[in-house]
Amino acid sequence: MEHQVAASSVTPIARIKSATVAIAIVKNVTLPSNEQPFEIIGTGFCVHPAGAVVTCRHVAEAFMPKRLTELIAESKESKPGVKINIPTIQPFALFFRPEQETAQITVEAVGAQQVIVRGSDNIDVAMMRLSPAKPFKDGFPFVELDDPSSRIEDGSDVAVCGFPNGNLLMNTLGTVSSSFSRGIVSSVVPSAGVSLDRVRGYQLDLRATHGNSGGPLFCWDTGRVIGILQGGVDDIHGKHLFSYAGSIHRALAGDLIGQIFRVRNLRPFPDPPVAAREG
Repeated sequence: MEHQVAASSVTPIARIKSATVAIAIVKNVTLPSNEQPFEIIGTGFCVHPAGAVVTCRHVAEAFMPKRLTELIAESKESKPGVKINIPTIQPFALFFRPEQETAQITVEAVGAQQVIVRGSDNIDVAMMRLSPAKPFKDGFPFVELDDPSSRIEDGSDVAVCGFPNGNLLMNTLGTVSSSFSRGIVSSVVPSAGVSLDRVRGYQLDLRATHGNSGGPLFCWDTGRVIGILQGGVDDIHGKHLFSYAGSIHRALAGDLIGQIFRVRNLRPFPDPPVAAREG
């Protein structure tokens, strides 16, 4: 599927923020209540106006009863190249929409119809297909991917967007929507100067933590996405050293976006549990 061109009237940072979502469990809470109606597990970002959201595989695994490798090993259908159905609880993508006139933020919780996770490789990526939603009848906000022929050099100015520590910032600082963290590319993997379709990932000199997983890595000047934040490296004392993002073009290889829209006979999700692990 081809991507539509994002509207030029929207600034790159605003476009990234509008398309970055919290991947969450929506709880059965009777409002008004002091309890938050959702638990943020990780981050994702929409890459197509019809509702295709990219996140990390380990974020999607938080909605599964066991890790993917265990479930595949236990499945009788598990064979190379064969798709298997795995029971999960339903993930929701939370879109945060600011209302300038009232200075309030509306949270639109859109449920996933389907989640596709690759089990045959070590790429930490998952794709979610969202249900149709009235607030987005004209299309979901989405990011713009950088051209596969482009090149990123060591030292390039980049940033990530996401929900560090899940609900914690909301509870402690009052931060409701997504947060940005800016830094540089410390090293391009395998080497700087190769085209983006040959890049495996990026070592990053920027701060990120649990809850940021699955968020977009993008060029600061253009707002075009080049990677998916997947984790980090700490020293022996637990001090953060580097973050790491996988290549968006490697993650979406094999028409992963097209695959999720070709899925038919969607199965309903079971009722959500009380809690889940954080990505």
